[in-house]
Amino acid sequence: MANKPGQGRPTMARAVRQQEYRDLLANQGHLQHVIKLLDQIANLDEYLDQEHFTRLKFVVESKFKLISKYVPDLKSVEVTGEGGGPVVTSTLTPEEAKLISSKLEEML
Repeated sequence: MANKPGQGRPTMARAVRQQEYRDLLANQGHLQHVIKLLDQIANLDEYLDQEHFTRLKFVVESKFKLISKYVPDLKSVEVTGEGGGPVVTSTLTPEEAKLISSKLEEML
């Protein structure tokens, strides 16, 4: 994995570890097992007593927690600026906003 501009060693090390964990989880087949269990729960032709259903539910929830521990949830993705630096914001004056708006209208 090549360093991106402005990306330090700790950030690169974390990215490498995350990819290694993703590969490990994929090779262990946790996701495939969860899908198989969900199919089993959804199958209306097969009767599941309460204890069996509770066990399946526990396994599914446990595997989801394991997967989410190493694969970040999309809601928690870190936002960075250019080159991995801080996000830079700027405020336009009303005149600048009007000028940009008119230029965009000309382009359309």
